[in-house]
Amino acid sequence: MTVGAVILAAGQSRRFGSDKRVHLLAATVAVYQAAFEEVRLVLRPTDTDLLSQLDITLRSGDDVVRAQDAHLGMGHSLSAGVEGLADKGWQSLVIALGDMPYVREATLRLLIERLAAATPPTIVRPVYTGTGVGNGEAGQPVGFTADYLPKLATLTGDAGARALIREANTALITLETDDTGVLIDVDRPELLR
Repeated sequence: MTVGAVILAAGQSRRFGSDKRVHLLAATVAVYQAAFEEVRLVLRPTDTDLLSQLDITLRSGDDVVRAQDAHLGMGHSLSAGVEGLADKGWQSLVIALGDMPYVREATLRLLIERLAAATPPTIVRPVYTGTGVGNGEAGQPVGFTADYLPKLATLTGDAGARALIREANTALITLETDDTGVLIDVDRPELLR
């Protein structure tokens, strides 16, 4: 069963002040490549030299999608990122954010296991259950069985897949984790480690 990762990295980095992908994307891609058979990277149409600039090597099965409407919001990037995945034979996918490189590989492997064991349709979302700030908060990345591909392919705007998660009811499974990386979205330079 192929469970792949779609890494959304077509945002504008407005809060960061510069292109944060230069600082984060190589580390994010590396951790996802360690855990997943296939990784799809969603970039802006103008990112022609970004992968070579960051020394990111794609493996066989990995690919890059250029989200033509990325400037209109995350939903457009997500829609572009899932296009054609049913034809590639993905039974499940994990939607990841390019600015969240601190998620542990072990957490990703647990997410893959949970998706593989799930009865479709299922969404698996990590929830931080460690000590301190953030206890009980939902995090990223979020996994979806392939049943959600048609809905993910029609997303627009900047909300991403939030509405699908909200409407999931009993199809939503929680993955409890003490991995603070599921909460750390590096949107300001001071959050870099």
